[in-house]
Parts: sequence; structure tokens; C-alpha cells
Amino acid sequence: MKKKNPWSSPGDSAHSKVIFWVALILMYASVGFCAITMFTLYRGDRFTPLTPAPISTGDAHTDDFRHLTWLLQERWSWLEMRTGEGLDLRALEAESIAIYEEEGGERGFLRGLTRYLSGLSDGHAYVLLEGVDLKEDRQWPFCLIEVEEGIMVDGLCPTLYAMFLLEIGDLVLSVNGRPIGELIQEQERFALASMPGTRRRMAIRDLTKSARADSLQVEVLKMGATESVVIDVPTVSQEEPLPHLSWKSSLGAESHLAHVKIIDDQRAYLRIPDFSPKTPIAEGEPFRDEDFDESYDDYANFFEQVAGRSDLILDLRSNEGGGDFLGQALGLHLMPAGFRYLQMGRLQGGEWKTSPFWSDEYGRGEPRFDGRVICLIDEFSFSVTDNFTSCLRDERENVVFIGQPAGGGSGSPTAFELPGTGATVYFCTSRVTAPSGTYVEGHGVQPDILVRATRADILAEADAFLEAAKALR
Repeated sequence: MKKKNPWSSPGDSAHSKVIFWVALILMYASVGFCAITMFTLYRGDRFTPLTPAPISTGDAHTDDFRHLTWLLQERWSWLEMRTGEGLDLRALEAESIAIYEEEGGERGFLRGLTRYLSGLSDGHAYVLLEGVDLKEDRQWPFCLIEVEEGIMVDGLCPTLYAMFLLEIGDLVLSVNGRPIGELIQEQERFALASMPGTRRRMAIRDLTKSARADSLQVEVLKMGATESVVIDVPTVSQEEPLPHLSWKSSLGAESHLAHVKIIDDQRAYLRIPDFSPKTPIAEGEPFRDEDFDESYDDYANFFEQVAGRSDLILDLRSNEGGGDFLGQALGLHLMPAGFRYLQMGRLQGGEWKTSPFWSDEYGRGEPRFDGRVICLIDEFSFSVTDNFTSCLRDERENVVFIGQPAGGGSGSPTAFELPGTGATVYFCTSRVTAPSGTYVEGHGVQPDILVRATRADILAEADAFLEAAKALR
């Protein structure tokens, strides 16, 4: 007896065969769809349901806050890390929407978005909204710096200086009746930083940059005084210059230039203010190896000058990054052969894929310096500088870090346009791992010797960080 074909249709007519094969195709399509869906939802060793696209509320601004939450869940490098530290995106979204609803308008929206991004503790996050700025037309007539004794007046506009109302060196206790610490803490909620120290320093810097009123009541403690005084001072326009005295005392007039100074027969000083190419690169264009040729030559020249010294003081304060080409190039002069620079991880097909370690691909590498490296860092040593200092900490012996904890930010920010308002938000979409295996983000290098300037240091235009380095034996 002929065996029946199990795949044959149950009838002899062409019509029945068509129905049978259509049903079979639909069945397999359904199974395939389910399989693809499950693959899409699968992340690592667990199932994570994807957040659906936000439902419209009828308000483009509110919708964009929700869209940002969705983007972060899909693309943000540090979602798992920051969530593990206690971050709640939905709570942050609700807080940011409340700020927008309270203030209203485009400024309220920008303030809410800034608060949202600040709450991520992603130092590369920021927002652009065309035609909108959070600054008022006026600013405080002085700038501030944190010293050992408290929050000090660090610079005055020339007009106010001539009126002898405030003086550089005064400690600010309160403004308009509110304690200065409370005002700084409030400003920290809008500072875009990866590390607490950087957040605080940004807040102190930005607090004075915007003022609505025409005058302020400032409570200060003057040098040598035991009781405070309250002084009425006028606010000034944004065009008024506010020079910082600490710029002179900490980094000097040549702070923006890479340069070498020979201290004595045993010690040399090398200032690297940034890791950017000497020839500007057009906005949006990627860095290329050849863009850094001049800087590679400069590095080789610098290390020829410091040859034979036992100590190199490497000043990376306020170096906010640039291109990792130069970070690796500097490493070639300082690190052991075959050193590891960093590892980069990117999201591919729903999973994080990690590249091999970057090492000695760029730069000249000669001459080498094998003596002790004394590295000066602060809260604004950031991005590529974080990558480099993490490598220096992990890969090199005989290195000492002096100053304040570094900025701890790394991760290649990517721009996303929010569909309702056209605002552009940036946040990190790659993961950078130091040679030790720890993420660079949120783990800025900690100094071996912690230094903060005093009032006397600033007033005497003395560099407390550099003096601490020179004092090492």
C-alpha cells in the first residue's frame, strides 16, 4: 500500500491545496515573528521587556521627557551601573516634568531637561535648545572658589573693586539671607558631572553667573575678623569681566599652552592643558591620526628637554580632554612597552560588545621618561584625561597623584533629537574600561596626596598643588 504523504493536502482540488499551503505559510510566519520578538527582548542572561514608544499626552514637552526616558533605556551606556547605585529614571522624569510645569514655557522645559540630564551623573550629557538660555541678563559682581576655610571671593568686577565693598579673600557666608552652602547644593541639582567633587565645583562656578535682581545682600567674613558683616552690592551685566585671582596662582598665564619648565637638575614640569589637535577640526568631523602630527612632535620635543631628570611633574589640571590619539601618544613616552590604554564597549544587536584593549597605536614613543611621575589632577581633569590617568594609575609604577579627585567621565556622547520640541540631548553610548577592569565613568583617579588651597595661598598667588609636588622627596 502506498504510504500517504503527510505534507499533502486533505483533498484533491486545487482550491483545497491553495488553502492548505496558505495556512501553513501563515503558521510558520507566526512562529518566526514570535522567535524574532523573543530574541529582541532577550538581553544577556535575562528577558527585559522593551519600553514601548511613549504615548502622546497632547503636550510636546511632556512627551519629550518620556521619549528621553525611552532613549536612555534603549541606548545609555551607564543605565545598569547608575540604576544599581540607586538611580530611578521614572522618578527623575517626574521631577523634571514638575520643574517644567512649575516654570512653564521653553525656559522651564530647558531647566527640566537640564535637571534630568544632571540626575544621570553622566558628565558628557548636555542639552541644546535653539534660542533658549537659562542665564539671566545680569550676574553676580564677583566669582567664588572653595578654599580650606570655606567659600571665598576669588574675583571682582573692576567697578565693584573700585567701590571697596567686597574684597578678594572675603569668605561668603550667605546671600540674600540664604546660607551659601544651601545655594550651592541647590545649584548642584543642575550641574552636569560624573563625580560629586566636579558637581560641587561646577555649582560654585555657575552660581554667580546669573542674577535676576539688581542687587544682592552678601554676608561675608573679612580677613582677620571674628564677626561677619552684610554688604549690599549691585549685580552687573553679563558683559562685565570677572577675572579669577586663582587662575594666576594655580595655572599661571601660560596655562592654556603646552610647555616645559626645568625646575632644577632633578626635576622638570610639563603642562598639558588639553588633548586637542593644534589645528582645529571642523565640527562633526572625526579625529584622524594625521591631525595630531604637530602634537606628536611637540611631545617628543618635551621629553627630549626633560631627559635625565629623576622627577617629572605632569600637570593635567583643568584638562577637559580632546582626542585619545594624544592620550595614547603621551602614554608611549611614559608607559612600559605593551601597555594597555583602554577598552571600548558598544551596544550591538542588543548586547554590549567589547573591543580588544587599545595600546601603542599612535604617537612617536621616543624619548621615554623612566623616572618618577608626579601627576597634578583636579575636578576638571576629565574625559580623555580620565582615560589617560586611569591608564597611568593601572599600568605604570612610580607615579604619585596630587590634588583633587579627577572628573571620572568617559563614554563617547551621542546626539539625539527629541521629536516634539527639536531639542538635542547628548549622553554616553559606549563604555570605557580601564586596564584594571573598572569603568572609567564614575571612577575618577583619587589623589595619593589631597590638596586644597587656603585663603593665604590664593592671596599670595601661590600654587598649593605645585608646592606639594615640589615638597616630595
